[in-house]
Amino acid sequence: MKLNVSYDEFYRAFQDIPRHFSDTGLKILYDSLTSLEEKTGKEIELNVIAFCSEYNEYSLEEYNNEYDTAFEDMEELKAYLHDRTYVCGYDSDDDVIVFKAY
Repeated sequence: MKLNVSYDEFYRAFQDIPRHFSDTGLKILYDSLTSLEEKTGKEIELNVIAFCSEYNEYSLEEYNNEYDTAFEDMEELKAYLHDRTYVCGYDSDDDVIVFKAY
């Protein structure tokens, strides 16, 4: 038995764990996962722990500090990550990028 999950239900599912994604990051992840479901025709199980292990969210500064890089903007970081992993999306206004861990 499957249940379609709205964004609000998806958001609430993450509230019981320590803060792993920002509100913007969760929206990016939700949109990416629902788009992937539509493209593949395969439903994705809502597994918060797995999503927290499989996906990362960083600001540009956080990424540069963590990986000792010097990207100037989100476009440059997105292009770099796109060559290495699946990029769910980014929001340059909120300085957030979400991608599959690699």
